[in-house]
This record gives sequence, C-alpha cells and structure tokens, in this order.
Amino acid sequence: MANPEKVDAVAEIVDLFRASDAAVITEYRGLSVGELKELRRALGSETTYAVVKNTLTEIAAREAGIDAFDGTLSGPTAIAFIK
Repeated sequence: MANPEKVDAVAEIVDLFRASDAAVITEYRGLSVGELKELRRALGSETTYAVVKNTLTEIAAREAGIDAFDGTLSGPTAIAFIK
C-alpha cells in the first residue's frame, strides 16, 4: 500500500499541472529561505512556486498526461506553476 502522504503529494502536483497554463522547472540549489520567499513574492499570485520531489513529480506528470519528465529530473527541483 502506498504512503498516504506521498499519494496526497502526487495528487496535489497533478492538480497544479492541470490548473496551470505553463510550468517552469528550476533548480533552487544555492538559494536561501529568504531568497525563496522573495522569489515567490516576485512571481505574484498567479504563480505557485513549489519545491518538489523528483520521483513524485514524474509520477504526477504522467497522471496529468505529461510524459516529458521521464527520468530527466535530478537534483533539487522546484516548479513554477503559472496560471
């Protein structure tokens, strides 16, 4: 049986992919917590910037009908989901 927290995380990422017009994959390595907060503020209310686990993101992308990420995500990853 799958971990309920991981199942919920995948479902949340699927919802973000489906509700977005675009998604931009970024590496956040080297950014401080303060810089991440400033980035989120600068992106505005129409964008959700989420730090994600690569494996869960690949599963969510497949469930959302996106096959572009299969095995390509590595390192510290975040996604800007743009509405």
